[in-house]
Amino acid sequence: MRRPWFRSRTRAEEEAAISRALPGKDFSPALAAPEKAGLDAVRDGQLFCFNMLATLDGSFCQKARDLLRQGGAAKIQEAGLRRSQEARASAAVFDGRYQFTRYFSPKQHNRPASIEELFKLNDVELFDLQADPNEVDNLALEPKKHADLIVAMNAKLNRLIDAEVGEDAGQMLPGGVDGAG
Repeated sequence: MRRPWFRSRTRAEEEAAISRALPGKDFSPALAAPEKAGLDAVRDGQLFCFNMLATLDGSFCQKARDLLRQGGAAKIQEAGLRRSQEARASAAVFDGRYQFTRYFSPKQHNRPASIEELFKLNDVELFDLQADPNEVDNLALEPKKHADLIVAMNAKLNRLIDAEVGEDAGQMLPGGVDGAG
């Protein structure tokens, strides 16, 4: 008996055809045999990006709260309260061994491609969690000694941002890229 035209493929072929068009990664092999899966079985690293006002400028939030309690929003305007220029945002990657973080001002949102650009506008942390699980020894404090690793982790962070965020221009920050407002 001949199968109808819509049944001409096997179930596995049908599933493969459907899943090819879906975004994301297949991590079923890692689930099927987790003991055989490497740290990069699913992705190159875990991406962390923080651009929230509360994490950027805690003292601003505390002062604003106190002023609100004293007299509402009018009290904040009267005091001329503004966010700190030293507020920090961060982008970080953890690849199972290394934790790499860039801290930057929202007014200087940047995407460094070289080690010179990286240290020009960012505070940098790099920890080897295999050798230093308590994050005591910041390898980024010796950029010449660890230049290759710093550059590699920065590139990994940029690749993950491209893949998971897309355009990274700081537009998600309050007041836009320039941080005003």
